[in-house]
Amino acid sequence: LERDAPIRVHRTGLREDSGGPGQFRGGLGIVREYEVLEGDVTFTYRGERHYCSAAGAQGGGRGGMARGIIHRADGRIEEIQSKLVTQLRAGDRVVIETAGGGGFGAPTLRDATLVQADVDNGKVSAAQSQKVYRAG
Repeated sequence: LERDAPIRVHRTGLREDSGGPGQFRGGLGIVREYEVLEGDVTFTYRGERHYCSAAGAQGGGRGGMARGIIHRADGRIEEIQSKLVTQLRAGDRVVIETAGGGGFGAPTLRDATLVQADVDNGKVSAAQSQKVYRAG
């Protein structure tokens, strides 16, 4: 992408806390951040799961909802709704966070070593692990 267009990819990775809690945690969404380096760019966004999230099953929690944000070079911040066409200019950054999957089974049944591994690997925050996985 960076070779073909005046765009820099600042970040791409798994989205912490986006997988629904459960004995078997839901799949994580991803996060990507792009910056326009020069010129004007017509940006088209067609996102899903901005207003509802994937349901969990058998006591598992819902996955995180998708979201998108434009950080304009002049300091303004614009939340992207699920569908958008707009102009981006040099210095504008776009952060896209995709939805996560729902969990399966009661979160308090998740093995403590798996919860700790999720925290260590940045899949679940320490705060969520204390609040959700050890609540019962």
